[in-house]
Amino acid sequence: KTIEAGLILMEYIIRGLVRRVLVLCPPPLISQWRSELESKFGLGFVASDDPAFVSQPDPWASEERIIASIDTAKREPHFSRIVAAPFDMVIVDEAHRCRNRNTLTWKLVNSVQKKYILLLTATPVQNDLSELFNMITLVRPGQLETASEFSRKYITRGDRLKPRNAANLRDLMRDIMIRNRRETCGVELPRRRAETVRIAPTPDEARLYAGITDAVRGLFKDARSSQAREQLRMALKTLQKEAGSSMLAAAPTLDRLADTLRSRGQAETAEHLDDLADAGMSVRASAKAEALASLVRRADTKVLVFTGYRATLGMLARVMRDNDTAHAVFSGDMSRRERDRSIESFRAESQVLLSTETGGEGRNMQFCNVMVNFDLPWNPMRIEQRIGRIHRIGQEKEVYVFNLSVDGTLESHILDVLDAKINMFELVIGELDMILGNVQDEEDFEDTVMDIWAGAASEAEAEDGMRALGDRL
Repeated sequence: KTIEAGLILMEYIIRGLVRRVLVLCPPPLISQWRSELESKFGLGFVASDDPAFVSQPDPWASEERIIASIDTAKREPHFSRIVAAPFDMVIVDEAHRCRNRNTLTWKLVNSVQKKYILLLTATPVQNDLSELFNMITLVRPGQLETASEFSRKYITRGDRLKPRNAANLRDLMRDIMIRNRRETCGVELPRRRAETVRIAPTPDEARLYAGITDAVRGLFKDARSSQAREQLRMALKTLQKEAGSSMLAAAPTLDRLADTLRSRGQAETAEHLDDLADAGMSVRASAKAEALASLVRRADTKVLVFTGYRATLGMLARVMRDNDTAHAVFSGDMSRRERDRSIESFRAESQVLLSTETGGEGRNMQFCNVMVNFDLPWNPMRIEQRIGRIHRIGQEKEVYVFNLSVDGTLESHILDVLDAKINMFELVIGELDMILGNVQDEEDFEDTVMDIWAGAASEAEAEDGMRALGDRL
């Protein structure tokens, strides 16, 4: 997407049609955009968080080529100043963030004065075809008529992801959408191989995980009304995911959940959760962390390690230090410069990069060909996004993906579904999209998994439910 946008931008600059350019992207991608446009097209850009930019009275009007965090741009005073400064071309990366017209992101992109606009996204529709309408309206207002007309003509009642009059809609889209898939571009990527590392938990970990799962199931069943269950679902889902990562990650959520239950008069359950939280904070040994340390010791190459949680990240950094392993850390709470330094350290001298999910969006790390999922996102597309950091154009070696799986956890069942049933880790580009079909929205998939796990009366019932999900896929 970056290269295609760069080619179009260069063409317009050479024709003399574009001088002032604004690139809007998620914060972690600013450096990458800057580097790609400089190295591949010789185009210099200033970043919105550069000291030289920030120190100017009105840099949005005076600078000609700007790359900005969309999160910064949509806040005042930036919003008003951007809207007041006309641009020749606006490029929006990860443009699915503009799918809701009620958000500040959509309003900013809609309001900015521009002659040309490029929206870049790998996932244009996630929940509802009206998202497509909202994005197309940014590119060419009126192309799909009004929102109500679009809904009446093209959205199937009862299934808002399924189009009516698909051929007609496709014709309208052809004018304004370019869809390039990797498998049709003649791009040959190296093979990828996956290995599941099965790990027996320590007795303390097994006891705690079982205690958390029992608590989750009990609370899930006790939520009598669907509304109460919906409110609890998010907290319980978060807790169950964290327990699959590390007990340190789960402990703060246990504390918060205990406080909520106490305020609702459920003192006994709250006390039980407090006990679980205390036990979680006191767990010293992590079988999974030891397995990772062993894997890194055996590896004679760079290793990218993903975890979804900062508490787990901190624990893994301590394990690496204890093992004298040269490592760098990458997380969403670091400044852009700190993140850039971490990537550079990983490229140069560090053997290991420990990264949270933030590292899974847009960063290129194809100088590394070994990746470890320390914990496993419940949604397959999120896993695919992680793997895509190293399995991409420029990767010259076979890619190895190691999945750490602790026996008896929900993640071990998810892994069985994805690996044994659909061979996910060795699929070619595009095949996962076809298999998942309409399970596009990660919340749908995760909620399905949660319903199976939390609604089960026993481990055997949970296993049967996960097996049935695998058969369906």
